[in-house]
Amino acid sequence: MLFVYIVYLLGTFSCGYAAESIDGKKLADELKKIKKDIGVDHMQEQFNNFQYDIKSDTGTQLLNKIQSSLETSLNDLNDVLDNVNSQIISGTQDSQSTNLHRCCDLQDSDLTYLPEFQSKVDRSKACVTISPLSANNLKYPTDQISDVMKTNYENNKNVLWQHYSTTEGVSVIYPATKWEHCQVFDPRFKSSYAAAASPTDKDVVLVIDASASMSQPTGVMDKTKIVLAKGAANNVLQTLKPNDRVGIVRFDNNAYTPTGGTYSSCYENQLAFATKENTDKLKGYIFSIEAVGNSEPNFENALLSAFKYYNSSHEDVQLANREQIILFITDGISSSGNNPVQVISNENSKYGNKIAIFTYLLGQEESAKTQLKSMANQDLHNASYGPKAIGHFDYFDQVNQKFFQLNWLHFMYIYQQVVNGGTGSKSFSKFFTKPRGKLVNDGSSDTSRQAHFFWGSISRSNFSVCVVFVNESYEEISESKFQLSDMDKDKVFMYHNRSLLNDDFRDCKFYKRRVTLDRSCVKFSQAAFENPFQYLDRDETAADSTLKTSVWATYKAEEFWKSNKARYVAWRYIATKAGLIRIYPGVNLLKSYDHEKRGWWRQAMAHPGSMFVTTPYVDAWGSGIVLTFVHTIHKKGSNIVTAASAADFPLEYFNWFITSVYPSCGDNSDYSCIIIDDSGFVVMHPRLKETTDENAFKEPKHITVEEPRIANILRSQGVLIQKSCQDYSTNKELSSYRVTLPTFSGLELTDTGATFELRPITETNLFIIRIKSEPSQELPCTCDDSKSPDVVECKTNCNCLCHKPIIYDVCANSYDTKSAPFPCSARLPDTSGVSEPDDTDGLNACYIPTCHSQLKMTPLPTTPDKSSDGADKSSGGADANLSFVSIATETGTESNGNVLSLSNNNVNVYKSIEVPIFYRIELHVENKRHYLV
Repeated sequence: MLFVYIVYLLGTFSCGYAAESIDGKKLADELKKIKKDIGVDHMQEQFNNFQYDIKSDTGTQLLNKIQSSLETSLNDLNDVLDNVNSQIISGTQDSQSTNLHRCCDLQDSDLTYLPEFQSKVDRSKACVTISPLSANNLKYPTDQISDVMKTNYENNKNVLWQHYSTTEGVSVIYPATKWEHCQVFDPRFKSSYAAAASPTDKDVVLVIDASASMSQPTGVMDKTKIVLAKGAANNVLQTLKPNDRVGIVRFDNNAYTPTGGTYSSCYENQLAFATKENTDKLKGYIFSIEAVGNSEPNFENALLSAFKYYNSSHEDVQLANREQIILFITDGISSSGNNPVQVISNENSKYGNKIAIFTYLLGQEESAKTQLKSMANQDLHNASYGPKAIGHFDYFDQVNQKFFQLNWLHFMYIYQQVVNGGTGSKSFSKFFTKPRGKLVNDGSSDTSRQAHFFWGSISRSNFSVCVVFVNESYEEISESKFQLSDMDKDKVFMYHNRSLLNDDFRDCKFYKRRVTLDRSCVKFSQAAFENPFQYLDRDETAADSTLKTSVWATYKAEEFWKSNKARYVAWRYIATKAGLIRIYPGVNLLKSYDHEKRGWWRQAMAHPGSMFVTTPYVDAWGSGIVLTFVHTIHKKGSNIVTAASAADFPLEYFNWFITSVYPSCGDNSDYSCIIIDDSGFVVMHPRLKETTDENAFKEPKHITVEEPRIANILRSQGVLIQKSCQDYSTNKELSSYRVTLPTFSGLELTDTGATFELRPITETNLFIIRIKSEPSQELPCTCDDSKSPDVVECKTNCNCLCHKPIIYDVCANSYDTKSAPFPCSARLPDTSGVSEPDDTDGLNACYIPTCHSQLKMTPLPTTPDKSSDGADKSSGGADANLSFVSIATETGTESNGNVLSLSNNNVNVYKSIEVPIFYRIELHVENKRHYLV
């Protein structure tokens, strides 16, 4: 007689296939047991006992602290500039020669790559460059400027590149470096130089000669005139600020503006704001210009096209205080058409002579110099229409103010009071956009909260700061009242990068990683460090963090994990909003890993208080295909989230676990089951059960892809609801889904061409669908799971994840938001810090996360049967290292007994066995085959 005992860690389930409706509460109850097993309940109890200190009484106080800190930082940077300025003023007079090394002549062998500069540099000195457009009578600053810059860097590590540039085109750069195209570098065309010299908003029309003579060489590194002209025009384009506007004209006998292809129609006759999108497109147009053979330049046509740009204006642009410029680049004189000086006079009189003419001559022709100078001076202007705007290459209004630049800092919404440099506060109800996970998949959520705004300016700068509170005060765990024994103080902290420490903890092999079971490890995110912007570029240290209380608080998790084994999980970890993550077993992570950029964290923050289960994904720490169970930890008596506790499960375990809870979802059932999350993504699907290819899990699978017919029915029933948000970073309106049920009990459909039911898993983000018969209706379209919603444009009557282009006037840099949905939350990377396999040669396995718990397996008392290697398979009982479910067998006088085989190698085994991670075990009993994972 054969007896088979199967013992479950998480409870005992009926083996019969239920014909009644599936009960979502059963899975919820089992997930609550897992929640307890991995320590969520324990850690919530611990956090309930912690005492908190108020860290800020009012928004005004915090604003003042931030203002003071920023003023100090900016003053430090100002001191750096003053140090250079003082050296130049107090030193010897400018010289016509210099001993500084030429940047373009530096040897690669003399340079060292430094991550903070993202370049090869020599920190021992500065170097000098000279613009190819500079005249011969150059002046250089004192050589001592190099030592001053070096001292500045050594005394203030927030200082990186230092530049000193002159109006003649000389630039001193520290640290010394060499870069591509340094031979044609001109500091006067850099955005920092131009913005410091001209903080006033500008309208600029670039006019570029593309006639035949522009194909002639110049003697500058064998570059032709048109190449230099395009480089100069592009440099001007890059100096423009987002509030500046720009237009482009190229000319030979005729004049042309950007049209057709990928260019917006407004580029043809409207000034476009110098946003990054517009300058990138116009840069492409500039570099597409080529000199036309046998053509002659006609300045009249070029100037008429340039002035036409000033006929266009946007409603919200105040022209009174804007500089308006036509910048004209050529190598000679006009060979046809009317006198260009008279054309300028006629056209400029229409605009009150406000438009300044800047002319560049590529060459030395005297007649061209005379004509271009007359054009810039507007010698024929009509004074009755107003004083002429003086055209001068280096003429800009000066502002007695230091300039500090942040590249491409875009604000979606800035209050006018803040922009004007005022000080004040205001409270009102405001919608906030929060992430729900990965933006293109899960979309965003919107919440209305009473918001408190406090703003003020930073003295001696063009900065203002605005602080927004939902609650005017916030609290942190009290360090002074934290109870920690002397023994615990020695155990509380092991930094993840153990190369920085000296320890004797035992290592073992866990999947493809080198870990230790002796301790959990601690890692801090970039925001937790005292100098977060230097974190990735500096040597890593374990001491430069501000999270002592978080280290102490999360140590309670390690105590629980080590005393409560859970061998069916891969990793257990707890992360805090303050920027700390603690992981068990202890493992080294990449420095760039940031839990706040991972999908599981953002999804947990969007589902506070829920048992959240992610879709299957490839683990960043190297344990293969996993799902994450995560639950938030709260401050006692409030909905304020302070941390999240989580565990990773191998995909095979979760599939076995679901089948154990719902036997009717098993392979031999008349039903098939799918589990989806509240965005409609598949957590479990029959097709994915046997999939081991990690490439299949790089992106989650949506129900509209895996089960499009069921998705159509759910949409028609109002269960699968489409939501949209506007992503201004890509100018796309993204669509995502929400799963909502009309009743708490779920939905059962039998009259839609299919028979299936959908039930909520209470207190989770999950829904289970049990299918009796598949629908068979025609599909209006199919969704391609290989394409991101970012590249799939929405179609009528199609349910795919997709996007619509946002109505955006690129030249006016404005959106039509009258009937638009709310903005999306900001995009963040989801793949930070993916670890490579470690060198584990010579290490023993730590343990193998399996779904069984260890018990004895008694062999069959049959006639000894020799295996192929001569071993006696019937000898002695032994431990079967099969944690979570154990197998025990007894038999009578049957001669053949039962066959226990591993499907991957089909070897009969009766002695001690160690099952590799999640091989399928086939148990044959009375000619019936049963599967145990």
